[in-house]
Amino acid sequence: MKILIIEDEREHCEEYIKCLEIMPFEAELMAADGYAKGLSMLETFKPDIILLDLEFSQSDGDGILFLDKIKKSNIKKLPYIIVITANISKKAHKTARQCGADYFFLKTKPDYSPYLVLEFANTYFTHQPKDGDEGSENRLENIISDELGKIGVTRGMDGKNYIVDAVMIILDLMSNKMKLNNINLGKQVYPVIARKYKKSAQTVEQGIRNAIKRAWLITDLDTLADNYTDSISIDTGYPENKSFIFYYVEKFSRVE
Repeated sequence: MKILIIEDEREHCEEYIKCLEIMPFEAELMAADGYAKGLSMLETFKPDIILLDLEFSQSDGDGILFLDKIKKSNIKKLPYIIVITANISKKAHKTARQCGADYFFLKTKPDYSPYLVLEFANTYFTHQPKDGDEGSENRLENIISDELGKIGVTRGMDGKNYIVDAVMIILDLMSNKMKLNNINLGKQVYPVIARKYKKSAQTVEQGIRNAIKRAWLITDLDTLADNYTDSISIDTGYPENKSFIFYYVEKFSRVE
């Protein structure tokens, strides 16, 4: 795994370099201190993951400009872009997502750490399909996956695959004339997914819950409101598994 961190604060870059030394996996990390150097290293280093700051106080350009530049480039396969920022502006986050940012970590969060970011990056990287596997995913699965990504449910979460599979299974059941309200996740859906991944049904259920919870913790409220219009639990502050999965089932039941 090749990681490029674009950050103009040297101490922050060094934190990541030191942290990588104790991680239980191998990765090559390079650092760029600004916009121009980041673009140059994108071409020469060809990273799998980019850790990007949004604001460069001691260098040229900024993270939004960098995102916009590579979005308009002819790069066939863009790196997975994780934004790491202290900027809590919802408008800035929304703009970054529109320009291609895949995931956000806020430096101001109590649980933020380079270790957590690198661990997430590795989880995402190891779950990527191997060369030639992309064709095995059908169009609808890709559409559902893209929609989930808009609210922060990404490939780096085990629950992401479980959710996509759950939606596909239910759509298949509905194609056989079964009504949505009659479908029981615990009896008809989770066990099927569990067999596929050689996990327990409880693990599948918890993985989905964790992915939803994580999305509601890291994604700004405006983005959530724009992309998820169903109810959320008053007790937890995020949707229950059933309402979340059924929302996407209903959303894609007419997609051909």
